[in-house]
Amino acid sequence: MGELKEPNGKEGDFSQENWGNYKAKGPGGEKTIERATIFKKRIDKLPVQHWEAIMAKAEEFVVKKKRVAEEVLQTVVDSEPSAEDVEAYENALFDPMFA
Repeated sequence: MGELKEPNGKEGDFSQENWGNYKAKGPGGEKTIERATIFKKRIDKLPVQHWEAIMAKAEEFVVKKKRVAEEVLQTVVDSEPSAEDVEAYENALFDPMFA
């Protein structure tokens, strides 16, 4: 739906499964190591305009990557290997032990 709805209770708690948090035992006792949750408060405060800019840049990136991948694939499909490429490939596969 495009809207974050965090579950309540234990399922909504930050956990290793969701955020990479874990408990570590040390000389002072057990301590929670927060990996991603340390960013949550700041992320929650980002205005809508920032999220829109982030999503627009992410979409640009994905579109560009897809276009480049399609161009590379088309180049590979359209091109014939050169004689040098074929020879280099065959030489790479040659093993004198099996000659």
